[in-house]
Amino acid sequence: MKRNWRKLLSLVLSVMVILTTAGTPVMAAEKKAAPTTVTNCEASGFWTEVLSLGFEDTAWMDKINSVTVNEIQYTKGTINSFGSDTNLWEIGNATGTFGSYKALKIVSPGTYPMTIAVTADGYEDVTFKVTKDTSSYPYTYTATVVSTPSGEKTYTATAAAATNGTVSLSATEGIQAGATVTVTATPDAGYEVEAVNVNGVSGASVDVQNTEGVYTFTMPSENVTVAATFRETAPVEPGSIDLSQVSMETDFFGNEWHLVFANADGYVAAVTDVKVNGTSWEKSSFKPSAGGKYFIDTENNQIVFSAKDFSGSSDSPVLKSGDSVAITANGYEDLYALDETWWENLYDYERDLAEFLKGCIVDLSKEIYVGGSVEENTQVLESGVSPEDYFAGTIYEGLHGEGHTQHRCIGTRL
Repeated sequence: MKRNWRKLLSLVLSVMVILTTAGTPVMAAEKKAAPTTVTNCEASGFWTEVLSLGFEDTAWMDKINSVTVNEIQYTKGTINSFGSDTNLWEIGNATGTFGSYKALKIVSPGTYPMTIAVTADGYEDVTFKVTKDTSSYPYTYTATVVSTPSGEKTYTATAAAATNGTVSLSATEGIQAGATVTVTATPDAGYEVEAVNVNGVSGASVDVQNTEGVYTFTMPSENVTVAATFRETAPVEPGSIDLSQVSMETDFFGNEWHLVFANADGYVAAVTDVKVNGTSWEKSSFKPSAGGKYFIDTENNQIVFSAKDFSGSSDSPVLKSGDSVAITANGYEDLYALDETWWENLYDYERDLAEFLKGCIVDLSKEIYVGGSVEENTQVLESGVSPEDYFAGTIYEGLHGEGHTQHRCIGTRL
């Protein structure tokens, strides 16, 4: 009987040991200490300045997963000192005063003092401060470890997936409460940023500052999610050039026509097509010496045509008084211009009719309507025929009244 009690007691004790062991949580592995000293700090490179930092603990360097410079999140990649790389870091070899060494290499932003925050798997976070002494050449770079209270709590910021744009953060891990985080919200073509919102895991909203399109927030004492919404941009109304801004003049020798645009900076640079009497002319890279071509003079904001044919072989006549010029430019309404001298020589009733036609003609073609008096055309319009139907696609040549003939009127696209 005693033996049975002993067996039973042993069984109970065994169960207690097992239960006790099962109920004891496994302690998480403590993080190792990050380096406390920087053994090398040197800058090199040609077009791109590369800062190299050396440490005794090379195993720590292999575990680095995040580098933030002056609160800007850097990306791990291959640095080309002959290129124009920015915001990159890598682990590689560097050459110092005493030979080659393994280094944390970053593309320097060129601003000092510089603050570099580094996180590594299995290690405590660490921050370095780099200064640059330019009192003598070669310049001296010094890196020191900025002490962080042991065990200070850090938090994460997560960028939520966005539609019609992208969101990136200056820091995503190891962020201390009170630190400033920058949000870069980049809309797709045809969209603009509508709002940037930050919310903690508790549901509390975090205030976001918007300074000329740069969004920032102060990290709270909890993890946060950052979201941005994008909306379609409002369609841009096309600009317009008034005929009062346009003048036609010749050069000193009378060899060129200059179509000049006043108070319209950038207009001629946006020109994509020039039609003369309904026919597109070729854009030339130099001032033309024959018809059929034009030159864009962006410096003087004018379009240059040849007033004389010096080639002797051009199939297109040069621009002459009375010709019509139609201009298409990106971001602007189509413009139809006439030689100012020709316009001034018109009779009042002819100018009135031309102004009337400008509101009616919707397109230009080579179809010509010859003859027909002013009174005749007016009567047709008054009978109820719409101006669009009557005048669409035509140039009226020879409109006359009371013996005045051979004048041409031209209109503008509705």
